Amino acid sequence: MIDEEKILSLIENFQPYTSAETTSIILNYAKLKNNIDRFRDDKTVYVLVGPSGSGKSTLIANMYENNVFGNSENDFVPFINRHFTDKSMSLAQEIAFKNELLSKGKSFMIESAKFDENYSDFIKLMKIKYGYKICLIYLTKWHPQENISMVQKRKREGGHGSKQVELSEKVISEMYVVDSKNLMEIMPYCDSCFVINNETQTKNKQTKPIILLQKKLNGEIVYDKEFRSANFLYRKILKANIKRKPIVVRKCKLANYRIKSGFKLTSQSYVYIQQPLTTRIEAILAKLKNMPISDDMLDLTETEIERILKGQGKGKK
Repeated sequence: MIDEEKILSLIENFQPYTSAETTSIILNYAKLKNNIDRFRDDKTVYVLVGPSGSGKSTLIANMYENNVFGNSENDFVPFINRHFTDKSMSLAQEIAFKNELLSKGKSFMIESAKFDENYSDFIKLMKIKYGYKICLIYLTKWHPQENISMVQKRKREGGHGSKQVELSEKVISEMYVVDSKNLMEIMPYCDSCFVINNETQTKNKQTKPIILLQKKLNGEIVYDKEFRSANFLYRKILKANIKRKPIVVRKCKLANYRIKSGFKLTSQSYVYIQQPLTTRIEAILAKLKNMPISDDMLDLTETEIERILKGQGKGKK
């Protein structure tokens, strides 16, 4: 079962391990991957997504160290990533391992630096075809430059994967654009979801996770109403998924709205305004709660299923 309270507690007590510490912790648990009978069998996929340098691996290390899953003899959830194993694993071996887990209804965790349509297809397959519960954790930063700084820090500390990452703000910015579109599309398929800003603190160069949005197991969607967080959530994630409405013109009181500069208010003034930020956010979240999920994964061919498990998507849409 997805333990939301334990995940919330972990985020509250998040430890910013060094890159070397993160790699060591994950490798320690990856060594247990062959003990499949000890894996949790509640058919849950934990999905971690976020642009390179967002802190996904560090969060995974925190999950294992804080027993969200991993320290129990009969309650282990493996992290499926052939780059984090105690011995070399090919893509074919990784797919075979996933198939074995799926055949036995075992839970597992995956992660990706890009939430593209192929990844969406994988989540839909798990939910519709295999009947798995989905716990999605999406990590972001205030600005792509923070991601670049974190990847550079990882490289200096001897962490994983830094050689494969192109340190370009343009590349990471494009990841954010793709992520925001598919994140909202896949939300209805998720039983539980956390959208987290893994904020870099300038003074001590550490990170502090802030939950921008959470979809609870009961279907309720809540968000951080502090203006800076809510504004970031709307502009960088939610706004990309809605058609822009024209700004309305009407009388308003300065105390109730954020007025664009350049307008002189009088008792007869008409000013250009938008709906309050909270109203805009809650309108989008209301639509998300009522979005239906598709059953288009039920009639897939074996070839299409194999493609999705390889991370290639089901093919042409």
